Amino acid sequence: MPQSRRPAGREMIDFSAPRGSPRLRLANSLSYDGVHIIRGALTPNEDGKIIGGSQLSIAIHVGDPIDLEWSEPGSDRLQVTRVEPGMAHINPGDNPFFQRWRGSPELLIVAFDQAMINRVGTEIFGKGGAMMRPSVGSVDRNIRNALPTWSEELMRGGPGGRLFVEGLAKATIVHLFRQYADGSPTPTPMRGGLGAARLHRVIDYIEAHLSEDLSVRELATVAGLSTHHFGLAFRQSTGHPPHRYVIRRRIERAKALLLTSQASVTQIAHATGFSSHGHFAAHFRRLVGTTPSRFRLDRL
Repeated sequence: MPQSRRPAGREMIDFSAPRGSPRLRLANSLSYDGVHIIRGALTPNEDGKIIGGSQLSIAIHVGDPIDLEWSEPGSDRLQVTRVEPGMAHINPGDNPFFQRWRGSPELLIVAFDQAMINRVGTEIFGKGGAMMRPSVGSVDRNIRNALPTWSEELMRGGPGGRLFVEGLAKATIVHLFRQYADGSPTPTPMRGGLGAARLHRVIDYIEAHLSEDLSVRELATVAGLSTHHFGLAFRQSTGHPPHRYVIRRRIERAKALLLTSQASVTQIAHATGFSSHGHFAAHFRRLVGTTPSRFRLDRL
């Protein structure tokens, strides 16, 4: 049976600055344009507090199971949920609720600034915000399947990280709108590709900035479209989402440099926008079928 509820303090966690929160024992964190990925553990909370966040967040349990006592916002009725690894909490920003647990549960947290949620909501559903329902111990297949991808990006990263995280965040926010928002928003349809003039303008921009950390928002601005419409139209025009197209173009640029310059493989990796020799070699092998060094030796 749940313990009787005690007078509770109130805590708000700012996931954009997780090192400043006494509630989190931070292991690692990464932020891109309003998306925050955090790995850490919560400090014990045996007396219970009303806890919320400055951002909409998904907290996925990655450690041992816990029993979580909680109440819905504005309610005094305690509930107990057994939270197993892979289960997720959906915590709407600025909508705190009572929580109590023992121990230090380990979590992977993905949080989104309100500005990003509004932008995705407006572009896709025609409305900037939505009332999200809190969910505790949710068994959400989509969120669980995305867990390894979020974890890999946080721990190792890779070329095109900003583009990749933006795309993954947008897909996640769309899922939250569909599953946890009041009402059933319907995406605005998008037909046709970029058109020849826009496509050439974007491709020329990509070619001129291959060594830089490009973002979907940046490319969408070049095209004169919203990020959502740009992503759909770009894929229709090229057959690839923006981040994959950029990686393919970086590999093609690298192949030319391997055959026409005396630069080392590491120098070429950095010149084509890869963060390390290892990331470059992994993508090169995946797309070309051999290592950069072997590619150069076999052709020279």
